Amino acid sequence: MGIIIAIYFLAVAINSYAWLTLFRSEQLGFIRMLFAFRWIRESINYLLPSAVVGGDIVDIRLMVARGRDAGTATAVTVADKTLEAAGLFFFVLAGIFILLTQVGNNGGMHWAILGLAAIAAMLIVFLLPQRWGLLRVADKAVLKLVGKCGGTSNAEDMSIHDKVWEL
Repeated sequence: MGIIIAIYFLAVAINSYAWLTLFRSEQLGFIRMLFAFRWIRESINYLLPSAVVGGDIVDIRLMVARGRDAGTATAVTVADKTLEAAGLFFFVLAGIFILLTQVGNNGGMHWAILGLAAIAAMLIVFLLPQRWGLLRVADKAVLKLVGKCGGTSNAEDMSIHDKVWEL
């Protein structure tokens, strides 16, 4: 159990460091706050029945409450979720490849390939609306909620859509 906790702790720490690169202009001391936010996010996503996005909303709220720009906090979270979904696709692809090489083509393999096709379709459904500008709708919602969170957002800055694609 201790090994599993250590591996998970390391994964959250690495993910926090990756978030630091997404914030580009932040100081290295910011990583402690990102680590705490990521830990809270993961806890909410896995312990509460919030459809694995409740932690993301709380994470954005925590960043905004700590003085980060709401648009940037939202863009970083969307970019993170997008890269996470793409990473899971390749993880499943690698698993199917290993299964094929170790077991060979048996009766259950078609289910694995159908599952991979379903994940690919979901990834496309997740990516295309982002690319087509659906995130511009989020701009209005974020600007509306910024006042309630006590944060800042500059309307003249680039949109969340542009920030996500820049990241």
